[in-house]
Order: sequence, then C-alpha cells, then structure tokens
Amino acid sequence: MVTTLRGSRVRHRIAELGWTIEMAGERSGIPHGTLKNNTREPNPQPISLLRAYDLLRALNQPGYRQLTIEDILSSGGDGVPDEPPSKEQEQETNTGPGRDGGSGTGPGKGRKTAPKRFDGAAA
Repeated sequence: MVTTLRGSRVRHRIAELGWTIEMAGERSGIPHGTLKNNTREPNPQPISLLRAYDLLRALNQPGYRQLTIEDILSSGGDGVPDEPPSKEQEQETNTGPGRDGGSGTGPGKGRKTAPKRFDGAAA
C-alpha cells in the first residue's frame, strides 16, 4: 500500500530531535533524497507503508512524545483516512520485457544463443 506523509509534521519532529533530513534518512534506512521528496509541501511523493513504519520507528526516540502512524500519514484532506485499495488495484501486472530481455511473445524469443553448428563442422 502506498500513502503520503504529513511533511510538515515529520520535518517538525526531525527538527525537534536536532537531526537533518540526511540523519533521519540514515537512521530510518530511507535515502535522504527520497525522504526529502516524501516530506515536501505541496505534492509529496508517495511512500510505502513499510517505509512509513521504518520512519516512525526512527522518529520515536526516548524522552519525546511517541508518535503513531496516524500522526505522520496524510489523510485525504477531510480528516478521514482514505479507503484501502480494492483487490484489483493491489495486484501488480508485469508489462515489461521478460528476464531474458525479450518481448515475451514466445519461448526463447529474444534469448541470445550461440551460432548453430553443422554436422560437418569441426568442434
């Protein structure tokens, strides 16, 4: 599931802790460039729920009020969280080429092979 962060709240907690975005990214395991894009205002880049929880664990330091996931995730603007995606929206379809780099139109298509040998050719 993908969602967006409340950038101002996340940046406020980072400042409260005396960290930079780079330090928060390092401690949460999220690249700092990605974290900057996830917390920008307006139009933040979406973030996976798994990464949001990683960030939450990093931001919940001893001696500070403990945040919940609802504190750092953005709602739809009306204060009501968005509905979870339907089963059809969750399923990902692979539209790219196969592992062998081919178009995936048939067995062995696009696969590089050695030249064929003729019966009389020396090995």
